[in-house]
Formats: sequence, C-alpha cells, structure tokens
Amino acid sequence: MSSRPWATSRPGADRRRKIRARLDVLLEQTQADELIFTCDLYETADRHRAFEIVAELRQ
Repeated sequence: MSSRPWATSRPGADRRRKIRARLDVLLEQTQADELIFTCDLYETADRHRAFEIVAELRQ
C-alpha cells in the first residue's frame, strides 16, 4: 500500500456527493463566483492529484 493513499485513490461517490453539497452551500451563502484552493503537499504529482480530485467535484 502506498504511503500516500491520496495520490492514487479517489473519494467514493457518497463522499464526493457530500463534499459537493457542502461546497454548494458555501457558494450559495457567500454568493461567490469562484473558489480558490491551495495545497501544501510537497510533491508536485501529489499537488496535481489533489487539484484533480477537487476538479472532479465539478462534474
């Protein structure tokens, strides 16, 4: 098993739904047009994967 499970795994469908719902509430409450995410992971590939996971929530 990888010491960095986030690098290869994807959140399950139920978890993605919950995260998406919370982001939708945040957008509704703030009336924001966009969200900006930051990531403190050291490895470039890990950072890219983290942002890919967030991008998948839009679908």
